Amino acid sequence: MKLIKNLLNLFKERRDGNLKFRKEYYERTGVDLNKVNSNDNSGGAT
Repeated sequence: MKLIKNLLNLFKERRDGNLKFRKEYYERTGVDLNKVNSNDNSGGAT
C-alpha cells in the first residue's frame, strides 16, 4: 500500500512539474507545447 502511495505521489509531482514547465516555456517563447504536433516531420531532420 505504501508503494502505491509513493508512486502516486511521484506521478503527481512529475505532472505538476511538467505543467509548470509548459507554462513557463510558453511565457518565455510564445510556443504552446500542448499544440505542437510531434508526428510532423516536415521541418525537421530526416
